[in-house]
Amino acid sequence: MPEANVLLKMVTTRLDQEKFRQQHWEGSFSEYLDAAVKNPRVVRNSFQRLYDMILSYGRRSTTS
Repeated sequence: MPEANVLLKMVTTRLDQEKFRQQHWEGSFSEYLDAAVKNPRVVRNSFQRLYDMILSYGRRSTTS
């Protein structure tokens, strides 16, 4: 288990806990539904968000 401890220490030293708190929303289910009505992109799952990130960089043709 020494390797696990080393890995855990690396993660905790690089983690900015305050930034993590700012980026993660907490609230009631009712507040979540209100946010989803205002911005439907809130309800996208991780696969959809990853797809959005890929598309945001655009596309290049591989032909010369």
